[in-house]
Amino acid sequence: MNSFTKLVKKKLVEETRANDTVIMGKSKDCFDLVKIRINNKENYIGSKYNHLRDIELLLEKVKEEKSYIYFIFGLGAGEYIEPLLEKLDEKSKLIIVEPNKNIILNYFLLNKKEVNDERLIIIDFDKNLFTNVFYSYVKDENQNDVIYSVYANYDYLFYVEYKDFLEMLRDCIRNLAINHNTYLIFSETWYYTYFKNFKSAIKSKPINLLKGIFKGKPAIVVSAGPSLEKNVHLLKNISDNFIIITGGRTLKTLLDLGVEPDFVCVVDAGEPSYLVIKDALKYQFSSYLLFTEITNAKVVEEFPGEKVFFSVEQSTKHLLDYKVDSLYTGGSVAHTCVDFAVYLGCDNVILIGQDLAYTEDKHHAELATFNEVDKVKNINSEYILVNGLNGDKVKTTSVLDEFRKKFEGYFEMHKHIKFINATEGGAFINGAEAMTLKEAITLYGKEKIDKTKISKVLSGFEFDLELIMNNIKELAELATRIIEKINDAKLTLERLRKKVRKGKNIGEELKKLDEVDLYLQDKLNKYEFINYLAYPYVYAFIVDMGYEIGDNDDEVSMVKKIYKKNKELYNLLLDLFTKTRGMLIDIFEK
Repeated sequence: MNSFTKLVKKKLVEETRANDTVIMGKSKDCFDLVKIRINNKENYIGSKYNHLRDIELLLEKVKEEKSYIYFIFGLGAGEYIEPLLEKLDEKSKLIIVEPNKNIILNYFLLNKKEVNDERLIIIDFDKNLFTNVFYSYVKDENQNDVIYSVYANYDYLFYVEYKDFLEMLRDCIRNLAINHNTYLIFSETWYYTYFKNFKSAIKSKPINLLKGIFKGKPAIVVSAGPSLEKNVHLLKNISDNFIIITGGRTLKTLLDLGVEPDFVCVVDAGEPSYLVIKDALKYQFSSYLLFTEITNAKVVEEFPGEKVFFSVEQSTKHLLDYKVDSLYTGGSVAHTCVDFAVYLGCDNVILIGQDLAYTEDKHHAELATFNEVDKVKNINSEYILVNGLNGDKVKTTSVLDEFRKKFEGYFEMHKHIKFINATEGGAFINGAEAMTLKEAITLYGKEKIDKTKISKVLSGFEFDLELIMNNIKELAELATRIIEKINDAKLTLERLRKKVRKGKNIGEELKKLDEVDLYLQDKLNKYEFINYLAYPYVYAFIVDMGYEIGDNDDEVSMVKKIYKKNKELYNLLLDLFTKTRGMLIDIFEK
């Protein structure tokens, strides 16, 4: 049984009591049938007379001979599961989302035909669980293989839940596409930025040292939404009573008011993240920079104060021999700022300037608008309306609304923290109490905070540079071995082509190439910064249908495809690892 299914079964058996709202019966064509009582009315799930047709409609979705990630809304009696698994191949997944816990409990406890198959995932209607399941199985390379259906009359009986299911599925697919496109656009930038920032990272302090040091203290997260101008001036005389965290865009705004934030968080690698902060970097201030391996390198290099970094990838752990903690990156720097406040131990987190909307048709506060970065655009053709903080409807975009949803999901998972939306405008964010900043200051800013704790906990820590240099040297030597492995694979590829032309057995060559592929995949997965540069090329090979070996390909045709694909891939990887080795040697020597 799949691990997700086991988890749901265990949870429901322990927490859910069976009741008489679910009744088992038989259809006229002899299929098990569920009858459910909703609002004192009994309803059949599916056709009482021709239940086979309900099952056939699900089977009709699986047309091509390929792997699917098949999402189905509604379990019912589960009669469709076995025939559907028979039709799906071994790499496919069948993910069933059931809105009624008693129906799942009924299936687990009473149904003798429970299917023990790793391809089958049955979950209850839980957004966080659904998201976890989706991203566990849907990746860049198989996102086009996602299909979905509603079982029988579930869309009628559970209308609200079905709409939510479609929205969850749509949001996950959209986020995957956005992340994929971002990766394609920025992968090369991230690769080179990683090496530039690594030199700064080993001289800075890991975020781990700050965990929980401000337990029970309040924080204010400053964002650059249009409503910031309404209340940012109130921060001028209360900075001793709050931990103030801001993104780079609002740093100059605060400094011009005489407010030094405690932490400035910059995450993005792109040039705009430097352009919005560059003027502020000329000031004298004592704030700490919170950055990551792929933060814009010019920001990291020019920032005048001390630096604290958090990690976004596993390879840093191998190089430092130290696991630097990570933070939530939900699409905007504000998500990271909020998670950092929670990481520090703050239990009252106040948001200002977090409009997530085009309040008064503005994209940012005028105090935090930069002409060379912010192109004013007409949003009338693309905006959507959402509930506003003040009970009205406000304009926003799908991207900003996605940020709102991610905040709401985060707040839901951190109910022990009090989140206050003191933006005084913009979109309503569920899970954050609305109040004015003045009210929040009065309620939560009653005591001064000893901020000398920051320097005290950071002082005295040094990374083991000798150990790090040894790790870098070892990685450079590994790159050399990988280059040798690729060159050997290229020779194997030539032997493969010669042998197939002469009609000789090619089993040994195919086996060696498979071993090389597994070896390279392992190294690319282990060292993510290498994968940054490899990703666009490797992805292109994965999705290129011209390389796919079909049932009609004979041995000669198969080898032609293998030869062409692997030759191009090996040449690209050879260039990549040669570059990586050179950059590692450069760090080691300097």
